[in-house]
Amino acid sequence: MYHIKTVDELRHLGYKVRVRHFRHLDNNTILPRGGETVVTITDEHGHTVEGISKCSPKDGFNKKIGVAIAIGRALKSEESYVNR
Repeated sequence: MYHIKTVDELRHLGYKVRVRHFRHLDNNTILPRGGETVVTITDEHGHTVEGISKCSPKDGFNKKIGVAIAIGRALKSEESYVNR
């Protein structure tokens, strides 16, 4: 089980971490609600896992929460891959 929760902790352990945020637009104006965060984690051998968090259109977009959820999902997918 993983207890790593931040990008900095992962990077300190030698992982390459890429964070991308996607926001909804209306007439070229960024909407305060909804959106998506994608975190890609790559180890020293080039093995990559990805986690995605989607913010409901009813909720305000929060980068920190999105990153934490996406990291958890990426690590969970890695855990299920290793334990098959």
